[in-house]
Amino acid sequence: MIYKVSLITFFSIIMSSSFASTLFTDCSNWNSHVANIIVDDDFTADIANNDSIVLSSGILSVGSNGLTNSALNYNRASNGRFETRIRNNTGTAGYSSLRWSFIATPVSSICADFNSISSSRGIQIRGLLNGNSVFTTSLFSHFSNTSIGSFGIISDTSFNSIEFIAQGTGSDDLFYIDNVKLATDITLFADGFEGNGL
Repeated sequence: MIYKVSLITFFSIIMSSSFASTLFTDCSNWNSHVANIIVDDDFTADIANNDSIVLSSGILSVGSNGLTNSALNYNRASNGRFETRIRNNTGTAGYSSLRWSFIATPVSSICADFNSISSSRGIQIRGLLNGNSVFTTSLFSHFSNTSIGSFGIISDTSFNSIEFIAQGTGSDDLFYIDNVKLATDITLFADGFEGNGL
């Protein structure tokens, strides 16, 4: 299982001119602002490596443009965590991007624990609604320049997929995700909170 950071503060951002989002560094704090959690996946069930898999929670996980050495193009659930490898243009293994699609319904928020996020690979997480960007942020920066942490976001605009890409230097980044939660209802904006512009 992945260790959780203990920070309880959260940061408010607007990721585009029309979408307000709030980032969290602690999933317990995130949990207090959401309702109707439809996915709570701790990856206890192993799922074999493949370019396209359906996780136990129903999330469709698809890696794009994997290199020919498919044994290193990780897209699997193993040992109680999800594993993937994302590369930039110079990488020699892994996918150019990996997308999780929420088949049943769009969601307004997600939180998960991450481990082994490289300082140089520039792994970004993007929320998409029918392929259109809702939010984008750097995981390493979000974790205050460490390789491990929790990422949570609440958006006033629903999204039906998230995508991981590498925008930095070096070859590829093998990292792990655990304790994924998705929610469709939020209390944050209903309570009158508004994200602060960058």
